[in-house]
Amino acid sequence: MKFILCLSLIYCSSPLQTPIFKKKNNKFTAELPFSRGVDVKSYEIMVGSLSAKETDFTTLDKKRDQHGIRESIKVRLDAIKNKDDSHLYAISVEELIGKKSKKWYSETFRFDSRKKQWVLSRTYEEDPWYIKHKMYVIGASSVCAVGLVGFILASYLKKKNEESDL
Repeated sequence: MKFILCLSLIYCSSPLQTPIFKKKNNKFTAELPFSRGVDVKSYEIMVGSLSAKETDFTTLDKKRDQHGIRESIKVRLDAIKNKDDSHLYAISVEELIGKKSKKWYSETFRFDSRKKQWVLSRTYEEDPWYIKHKMYVIGASSVCAVGLVGFILASYLKKKNEESDL
């Protein structure tokens, strides 16, 4: 009984592992390794908003060029034309299991526009608030600085007028 439970856990859990991103000649690829041999029917590059759930993703590109039992697939990320950090991306792999098929989803990733490379969503570091809103910080600091200079100048002139009245 334990053996059957272990087998069912192994085959019911996702065989997809963490994507590995590579850049060669200004072309990005994602290698998606599997924890076991997977009979790949097709794969898709998918896109969603930052708060998207698994079902909210839409397909950008679908390929059937790496079908058969494989240990990994290489996905060219050139199909993603508008690379920005305001979207999440994922790769879905359709596996053939007998006459049925099952879809597996990779870990989500994003394009880091500062580093100009693909990164996993969980490792993406957003700018601190003061960098993200630097124009507001600069504007508020400028207003405070002008106000302080005005206050110092007004105090100096008031003191100068008081001395001249004596």
